[in-house]
Amino acid sequence: MKYLLVVLLFFVFFVNGFSQEKNVLVLHSYHQGLEWTDSISEGIKEKLGDYTNIKVYYEYLDTKRNYTKKYYDKLIELYKEKVYTINFDLIITADNAAFEFVINHGDSIFKDIPIIFCGVNNFDEYDISKVPIIAGVKEKVNIRSDFEAVMKMFPKRNKVYIVLDNTLTGQKLYKEIEPEIKVYKKYLDIYFIRDFVIEDLMEKISKLDDNSSVIFLLTLNRDKTGKFLSYKEAVEKISSVAKIPIFGAWDFYLKKGIIGGSLISGKIQGEKAAQISLRYLLYNEFPDRLILDTTTKYYFDYNKLKEFNVKYTPKNSIIINKPQKFKVNIKYLVYTLVVLVVSVGYLEIRVKQKEKAKKILKLEVEKRTKELEHLNAKLIKMATIDELTNIFNRRKVLGELQRLINKKSKFCIAIIDIDDFKQINDIYGHAIGDYVLKKLGEVLGQYTDEFIIPGRIGGEEFLIIFPDKNLEESKYILEDIRLKVKKINYGNYKSVTFSAGIIDVMDYEKDKILSKIDTLLYLAKNKGKDKIIDESLI
Repeated sequence: MKYLLVVLLFFVFFVNGFSQEKNVLVLHSYHQGLEWTDSISEGIKEKLGDYTNIKVYYEYLDTKRNYTKKYYDKLIELYKEKVYTINFDLIITADNAAFEFVINHGDSIFKDIPIIFCGVNNFDEYDISKVPIIAGVKEKVNIRSDFEAVMKMFPKRNKVYIVLDNTLTGQKLYKEIEPEIKVYKKYLDIYFIRDFVIEDLMEKISKLDDNSSVIFLLTLNRDKTGKFLSYKEAVEKISSVAKIPIFGAWDFYLKKGIIGGSLISGKIQGEKAAQISLRYLLYNEFPDRLILDTTTKYYFDYNKLKEFNVKYTPKNSIIINKPQKFKVNIKYLVYTLVVLVVSVGYLEIRVKQKEKAKKILKLEVEKRTKELEHLNAKLIKMATIDELTNIFNRRKVLGELQRLINKKSKFCIAIIDIDDFKQINDIYGHAIGDYVLKKLGEVLGQYTDEFIIPGRIGGEEFLIIFPDKNLEESKYILEDIRLKVKKINYGNYKSVTFSAGIIDVMDYEKDKILSKIDTLLYLAKNKGKDKIIDESLI
């Protein structure tokens, strides 16, 4: 009886701990409606929106349009009152102004409140000793990748004009990219356009019409007269007068006139910050690596590539606005034509009424076509798809692994095993066990097309391949999967967990790869389950 009481008290404490409401302040540097700001909010909402016990408050410092000392003094008084009224468990800051505001006033306003940051340039310059707990995502423009792209896409264009305003963001970006500029001045003539009036800037850009120049648009939110422009207005004004290619650094410039570049996503910044926040709010833990770097990807606009007759784009580039190609199944076309010719000849001989023969032929062709399509789809599914989980079966996923090995591709691979699955079957029955497997398959299926190649290799074991991903990116996706799987409930209040081993593939021998991740999986089980183990943790 005594032990039962202890268990019940623990259960009540456990449930209340997870159901207790948490208050999160998201403090944006800029204003609502700015594309960058809204995209960060979108990423945060996507990760935190499903948790009813987490209440998120969004605040905006509006420092793109208001930046005087008098304004900042009023902000200090305002947030002293707001933080006094609401007990915040966590602060997420977006961009430098909000980050500086919090760490500069940590003692007087935000005392002892943990901070998660994103969108911060030149993070290493800050003194964070006043902040007790801090983690987040640094923002770094990948200008090296952009310069490399310019030199390969436009080998005859050696002049780069960088548009960069004098806002706080602009100042931080200049310091950040200055070392890279010094390196690439050996290969390119690089000019900064910084101290400008909007009208004069547009006139200057309109005159850059030679075949030796490109524009690199970083930030253009405020000119030296204080006039404010949104990102959309800025890029549209520049592109309306520019006769040369425009490269950019952020994904919200796409589809507004730039040719592309190695772009940063505000949504991904927000997602990563929210992911770290969840681990703290739910489990009171931060990741092993507290400071994450921004990830960028090459994006290019097909219409602009065509306009400037570009034949080369960097490897793994994503091309938007690309026209759809119409694919013809030659074998099916030949088969249909043969059936059509034979059937018409036969029916013309046998049937006197020509119109009746055509109707019969049409119905027959449609019927046979549907039967063949249905049979073909059924055979493909039977050969490659696991019937219960609706993802790849063992044969197919191992075949995909062998294909990547043969190509010596860059990829990571993980093996996951549902914790205590035998107990689920024994206690709740195999119908519940099948339900758990099916729901896990649904979670994996959400990532399949864009991020992973998953397959069930036996019982409760699943193999996950992460094509073209490094270990950090793969672990981030796998951790996201782990948290979603924990939402799967069975047997009243139970949740599903899994243990996993993951490696960055360096040695292309299949047996060694599978043996290595099996060893890491076994280690995850021994360390208490519900864990992801990679080689760095051995």
